[in-house]
Amino acid sequence: MKERGYYAAKGDKRGHVAVDVFGDVYSLSRQLQVKKDDLGNRLGKPEDLPSVSEVKTEISGRLSDFFKNYSNELNLQHKRQFEPLLAHKQKQAASHRDERSKQDALQKSCQQQEEIKRSERAVLQEKIIELRGAQLEERQALVKEMSHLKGLEQSQSVDESEQFNERNKDQGFDWEPEI
Repeated sequence: MKERGYYAAKGDKRGHVAVDVFGDVYSLSRQLQVKKDDLGNRLGKPEDLPSVSEVKTEISGRLSDFFKNYSNELNLQHKRQFEPLLAHKQKQAASHRDERSKQDALQKSCQQQEEIKRSERAVLQEKIIELRGAQLEERQALVKEMSHLKGLEQSQSVDESEQFNERNKDQGFDWEPEI
C-alpha cells in the first residue's frame, strides 16, 4: 500500500482505514469490499496500527522532507544550468564594455580630427580673406595707377599737340590728340 501512497491506520469508528498522502481517510473494508473479520485476519488487530492523526503527522513529515530535498535538488540543478548562462552574460557584458570603450575612443579621435580640420579651415578662410583684401587693394591701386597714367597720357598728348601746333603753325597743320 505504501508504494501506492496509502498508509494503514486505526480508524475512529471503523477498525482498519487507509490514509492517502493528501490526508483523506478511506474505510478499507468498504473500498476492498471485504468483511471486517477477513481484513482483521490479514492485517492484524486495528489496535496495533497507529491512529489517523499519527499517520497524517508521519505523512506530513515525510512529504515535508521529500519536498525540501526535491526543492534543494531543483535549486542545485537550476544553479548548475544557470552557471553557463551567467558566464556567457558576464562574457558578453565584458565584450560590450570593450566595444563601447573602443567606440568612445574612435568617436573622440574623430571629434579631434574634425576640430583640427575646422581650425585649419578657419585659418584658411582667414588667409583667403586676407588675400582677397590684398587683391582688392592691388586692383584699387592698379585702377588708380591706370587712371593716373591715362591722365598723364592725356596731358602729354595735349602737350605734344600744342608743341606740334606751335612748330607747324607756319605750314598750316593742326593736330589734335585722340582721346
